[in-house]
Amino acid sequence: MDERADPRTSGAGGNWILFIEDRPDDSELYAERLQAVGLNVITAPTGAQGLAKAVALQPSVVVLDLMLPDVDGWDVCEQLRSEPRTSEIPVVILTARFERGLRQRAHDLGCAGYLTKPCETQALTSEIQRVLGIG
Repeated sequence: MDERADPRTSGAGGNWILFIEDRPDDSELYAERLQAVGLNVITAPTGAQGLAKAVALQPSVVVLDLMLPDVDGWDVCEQLRSEPRTSEIPVVILTARFERGLRQRAHDLGCAGYLTKPCETQALTSEIQRVLGIG
């Protein structure tokens, strides 16, 4: 996983996943598994960096943690939805939060999926493939 990779110039084809997650161990583990099934991954450790990369790189899917160090994941999701350049990018929430009503909130914000941690990598891979219509 190369955080400097740019889907527009790297020469890699296929689907690009933007993984917005502040925990390096989590992002590295999931990125490795997603890459093993042919998905390209770029990471962002903060909401602000994730938003900037989403606008600049136009990934196929955004995987978004709700608990980020700089901005709440819900705010990131709302900003992705309100920005014309990112409003159609599917968002899959991946979070340790599992309180009642959060899955519905994600649905109401237009998220394509909601998974809770700990999450088996196969479940995340399957969810992304479902969202992309592949696999």
